Amino acid sequence: MKVQPRLLISLIFPLVFFILSLLIYVGYSEYKSNQNTAFNQATSNVRIAREYLEHHFVSAESHLYLLEQLWEQKNSISGVMEAAQTIVNAKSKYLEVGLLAYGNYYGTGGFNKEAVTGYIANRPWYKQAEPGQTYITPIYLSGSTGKWTVALVSVLETLQNQEVRILLEINVASLYENLSLLKTLTNGYVYAVERKTGNIVMHPDMTRIGTPSVSVSTDLIARIEDGEYQGIISSYTYKDEEKFSVYDAYSLHNWIVLSGTARSDIIMHTFSISAVTRVRSRTFSDQIL
Repeated sequence: MKVQPRLLISLIFPLVFFILSLLIYVGYSEYKSNQNTAFNQATSNVRIAREYLEHHFVSAESHLYLLEQLWEQKNSISGVMEAAQTIVNAKSKYLEVGLLAYGNYYGTGGFNKEAVTGYIANRPWYKQAEPGQTYITPIYLSGSTGKWTVALVSVLETLQNQEVRILLEINVASLYENLSLLKTLTNGYVYAVERKTGNIVMHPDMTRIGTPSVSVSTDLIARIEDGEYQGIISSYTYKDEEKFSVYDAYSLHNWIVLSGTARSDIIMHTFSISAVTRVRSRTFSDQIL
């Protein structure tokens, strides 16, 4: 029986259309599945990172409290600085402990400045605060160590009409080392941004530290201030790449912790899975034949 070309064409085109539609559906389903995987990984990374950071900041506050108690018991500069040096030597995540007292600044490692009252208000770790308050500074480049830091600062009772403060500088690069291991898919990462300034405090690219974040807009900061502490930044563009991030602004240190990746990462992950699936399917078929 001779098959008519017209009949053959009428059978082939629907079959091709069906196969193409099936491939598109399977590809789209894999993409959506990988997208959900990316969101889940990013959410988990943010939770782990937030808990990790909170643990270290609670530890830093405890060390700062011990130094406060030493000062309040004896008002001894040498006693506080000796204990401070012991803490800095034992903890690589601390850069420096500073004591502002009697109009002078005393730092670990022998970094001392006398008669600083006239210009101390210009230091990046200084802000107007009442005795009994403890605050965290915005990120700044430490003048004595040359490294990026944030400082926990405790404001104590004045002595001889002079301000007394103890500050503990934290090495953000050292603090970030373990967080850099958290990945979303292949190329995603964890980072952190200051809520008040929108500046980056932690990032795998050190050149981004202290610069404005692209993902955290003023609109997002406003939503967070209104109580939207957790959520998804569904789309933003950086260096011509469309990205997403999951964020969490619940923290002890007024930071936004984020994790995400580029959409292209999800697409490439989908391609890699599809390729493996096709190879396995072909191998299985060959075994059957």
